[in-house]
Amino acid sequence: MNSNKKFTKCVLCKGKAEHLITKVKQPTKIFPTKKYKYFFKKNLNIFFCRKCTYSFQFPIPSKKQIKQFYKDEQSEYTSIINNPILGADKEKEKIDFIKKNIKKNISSTKLNIIEIGGFDGYTLKEVSKSFKNSKKYLIEPNSVGGKIAKKNNINVIQSYLDKKSIKNYHNLFDVVICKHVIEHVKDLENFIYCLTKLISNQGILFIETPNLEMIFKKSLTREFILQHLHYFSIKTLNKIFKNLSIKNYKNTKQENSLIVCFSKKKIKSKLKNINLNTQKFFKNLNKQKKQLNQFCEKNKHKNIWIYGASSSVNDIFTIYDIKKKNIMGIIDTDLEKTKMRIPILKDIKIHSLYDNKIKKDSAIIIVATAKNEVLRSLKINKFTGPKYIFQ
Repeated sequence: MNSNKKFTKCVLCKGKAEHLITKVKQPTKIFPTKKYKYFFKKNLNIFFCRKCTYSFQFPIPSKKQIKQFYKDEQSEYTSIINNPILGADKEKEKIDFIKKNIKKNISSTKLNIIEIGGFDGYTLKEVSKSFKNSKKYLIEPNSVGGKIAKKNNINVIQSYLDKKSIKNYHNLFDVVICKHVIEHVKDLENFIYCLTKLISNQGILFIETPNLEMIFKKSLTREFILQHLHYFSIKTLNKIFKNLSIKNYKNTKQENSLIVCFSKKKIKSKLKNINLNTQKFFKNLNKQKKQLNQFCEKNKHKNIWIYGASSSVNDIFTIYDIKKKNIMGIIDTDLEKTKMRIPILKDIKIHSLYDNKIKKDSAIIIVATAKNEVLRSLKINKFTGPKYIFQ
């Protein structure tokens, strides 16, 4: 980690952006994979523009690198439609927010709804249950997710969002949903143009993305990954979606992501003041590092496990300096992941929660996003050992 002052040009306002943090030797594969030998590591540099309350990766990866990120992991995403236990709990509050705002802003129940980059269309499927006469569309480049969506009566456009893929869909959709895509996009201007083109004159757009305000407040270094090119605050989103108005927004409790409802109707948005303090970011990060290391030291005579085979494991062994020898392995509910490895430390095995090797009094570091679900599962399965909630 390096917090020395360096500067570069802000991607949005072209002003001065300061260096925030460097994550050294990050793997280009972040998810568990069977192909854990085929990746490389590179430094990840994050910069912060105070004027825009916006952070970004610099230098931004090439188009070739970005395509490779996703090509490598095409078959390793999780389908919540097929396995609700793997994430339905953390999606509920977002789906409720979307349904509530549709009912508030659109009187018709016969809707055209489209989701951008929704993998298997889980959110689209759940939202449309409340609007029985709706037509459902999904723009998704992942062929695995697309096949699952088709089986669930969703019209799939197998493509990235671009001018070609939306050619026949201008102003068609009452509801456009785009969750955790915008932070991955290199050409923001073109992406926003295409999203806006899809919305009907009375329609609304939902954007979900990691919340930069919460990243600073809670020192959520797990959000800084090579696949994320941008990190937005509500102020930034209001700025870049300049032709739309913010109707409503909230921070999700489990993921600390920002979900925003936009409209084409011109209204004056009431946004709270955003104060992103870099000193507090590092002070809180150092405090968390100390707490986690104390947890491991206190429980060194127990077996210590990590629950959640996710990208957060990278930070455990890099930013937080936990030694590999102190960790027995990784626990995950998804049985498919037991055949895989985490690229950051490919010799640490992933185990099922029901593996007899895991003692019930083990100390457990919970990195999974759906932390409430994990705690319930541990309680049901009579795990009595100490637990540490990571970030």
